[in-house]
Amino acid sequence: GELLFEEAVSAGQQTTRRYVKRQGTWFKNQFIADIEIETQYNIKFSHKFFSIISKFVLT
Repeated sequence: GELLFEEAVSAGQQTTRRYVKRQGTWFKNQFIADIEIETQYNIKFSHKFFSIISKFVLT
């Protein structure tokens, strides 16, 4: 079938929101939260963050 441009944009936006929600749920269930990173953190701990991120993301 055919869609009007506005309908196609709306459908694309809705599909994108659903995809983002699924990805958020997937990520939330992938990691065991050993640490919490506050909005502000001390730079001296950055090596620990990068180590943890590298372990899960780059493997």
